[in-house]
Amino acid sequence: MSISLKKLKDQVIVITGASSKVGIATAKMAAAKGAKVLLTSKNEDALLQLATELRSKGYPATWVPADIGREEDVHKIAEAAIRTFGRFDTWVNSSDVSLLGESTEATQDDIKRMFNMNYRGIIYSSQIAIKHFKERGVPGALINMSAVWSDRGTVIPVPSSASNFSVKEWTDNLRADIAKDKLPVSITLLHPGKAVTPYNETMKKHKVMVYPAGSVAENIIYAAQHPKEDIHVYVKESKHPILSSLAVAGLGVIVYASIKQKDQPYQSKDQV
Repeated sequence: MSISLKKLKDQVIVITGASSKVGIATAKMAAAKGAKVLLTSKNEDALLQLATELRSKGYPATWVPADIGREEDVHKIAEAAIRTFGRFDTWVNSSDVSLLGESTEATQDDIKRMFNMNYRGIIYSSQIAIKHFKERGVPGALINMSAVWSDRGTVIPVPSSASNFSVKEWTDNLRADIAKDKLPVSITLLHPGKAVTPYNETMKKHKVMVYPAGSVAENIIYAAQHPKEDIHVYVKESKHPILSSLAVAGLGVIVYASIKQKDQPYQSKDQV
């Protein structure tokens, strides 16, 4: 089914995780290109600061503090967008909880928090966004964030890669349902490198490919206007899947070795 999405200047975009580096970069880029933006995350102070900055430049922006791991909060986000702008055309899920360490080191609380944000939050947001697009009867875009680890496992962000894989499977199944029902919804799964996680600094020291948040944001902006199923930002798609697998696995080994040498403790970080 051919889907024609609006130009960015004609769109209202919801951005979850708007206080993260990727969320901030996406909001600034979208607003500069003429989009109206609704910003949301759990960090109310950061949202106010970003919204104030955008408004000072004459960009239409509003914000609502919310936790997408709570279904009632996701409803609140959608209602705020409709109340303020009358609709939304693109929903970007860029919230993320990253866990750095071995599977055996992760606490149950860490794992619950990670899956609640990374997986359940994606489910709630996806369902509400698609319901809105279906009710309006016009094309819309849903952009979910996963990671390169969702394609191939590695040895260091093991807990995170499990939730990333769940997001990938959910998004693939959701896309199949949308196609079956012939709904005009573009569903994109973004596979970025974890450029804003605790192990970013280690990656830089080893000179592996780490893309800045702006590179991820550019791909989000592209997906908001051009239907595309998957976009890999970190490890580029290869004609040689074995080599690509080795690249991702090798990166994990490098980071793992560096952390173990420094005897760094298990870490978690929210990008919300």
